[in-house]
Amino acid sequence: MADFTREVPENNLNHNADSDELSALRDLLFSPEQNQLGELRQRLDDPKRYAEDVSRVLPESILLRASQDKQLTNALMPTVEEALQISVQRNPRILTDAIFPIIGPAIRRAITSAIQNLIQSLNETLDSSFSPRGLQWRLEALRTGKSFAEIVLLRTLRYRVEQVFLIHRKTGLLLQTVVAEAITSQDADMVSSMLTAIQDFVRDSFGIQQDDTLGTMQVGELTVWIEQGPEALMAGVIRGTAPEELRLVFQEALETIHVERKEDLASFQGDSAPFDACRPILEICLQQVQQRTEVKKSSPALWILASVLVVGASILFFFVFQKNQENQKWVSYLEKLRMQPGLVVLATTEYHGKYNLIGLRDPLAIDPASLLQDSALNPASVYSRWELYQSSEPAFVLTRAKELLQPPPTVSLSLKDGTLYAKGSAPQSWVKDARKLVRLLPGVVHFQEDLKGAPPT
Repeated sequence: MADFTREVPENNLNHNADSDELSALRDLLFSPEQNQLGELRQRLDDPKRYAEDVSRVLPESILLRASQDKQLTNALMPTVEEALQISVQRNPRILTDAIFPIIGPAIRRAITSAIQNLIQSLNETLDSSFSPRGLQWRLEALRTGKSFAEIVLLRTLRYRVEQVFLIHRKTGLLLQTVVAEAITSQDADMVSSMLTAIQDFVRDSFGIQQDDTLGTMQVGELTVWIEQGPEALMAGVIRGTAPEELRLVFQEALETIHVERKEDLASFQGDSAPFDACRPILEICLQQVQQRTEVKKSSPALWILASVLVVGASILFFFVFQKNQENQKWVSYLEKLRMQPGLVVLATTEYHGKYNLIGLRDPLAIDPASLLQDSALNPASVYSRWELYQSSEPAFVLTRAKELLQPPPTVSLSLKDGTLYAKGSAPQSWVKDARKLVRLLPGVVHFQEDLKGAPPT
């Protein structure tokens, strides 16, 4: 029995030795992987380190995703739009200053272009109105009942494509149509039906082969050009004399439609909705060319009128710019007022360069006149009316408490969350008076004292 007990410790020692050897072997085999896994887990669990890892690949990830599709743009668009709205509401001057270098040159360029066009238009109008040709056109306008502007357009127009129809060739149904501006369009479905009927009539009456089609029709002052395709045909209504080069524009448009809408044309069953995407292609065919008239020397009166317009536009631009600057100063002044404690802006108005302001002011608040001087606004253009009120600002409430209670030097007052704290030592007479007077202080809800020599509350 004694020998058996002696063998047990030896077995335990052997077992512990084997365990130590296995642990050592396991550490030798798996220690690097375990260390790496531990470091990786620590990196993932630490938000700061994880954010640093993401920041290293974030720019490349954004570029890669943006190059694949538009989902990133669509996802960021609401956030960017909301950020711009909040920025404009909070401080519109930031966005104004950012686009100011663009607005100035754009306005000047637009004014210059408008004046040049106006001078040319006035020159042509004066020439058309007071020349023998202009008088003849006015007589024609009176005789035909048309406006003078319409007669001038018709007589100076070389050609204009007024309407373009896209028609399914097999069924004769209208697929899409576009109309030039200021043109009264006819019933597109009726026109397409008539064109199909006319082509069938010409083909049946004159024994024309099925592949031969009608190419041109003349109706009064209008010419109809028809271009044929395998699945669709295109008809353009032209006023004036168009060059043959225009047919190439029609042909290219029709070829583009056949390439982009090949399946829709082949499977057409009466639904024209898929061909709404063809409108931009058809609108390219709505071309217009005016006759070039000989430019005559402008009269001195026209130059005087142009100079007056230039000076007037410059003065107007100057006043608009000045007004914009004043408005920016006024907005900046209001923002400064709203940021000051004890000042409340109730209403503001502006009329003919004069600004009116109504607000509330705590007697302890800063003087608004000092802010007005710093704003670079003309004091004569600003009328302010401030009504007195007592603000609940903690600093103001504490100041009023010190003025009303007049604590001795041994007492310190502080205010927190509506509670006035008094610490130190004070005569009992002052403590009794303070307990009564503190009830008169706006903004003080409770009075808590820690004073030596004070009687119990």
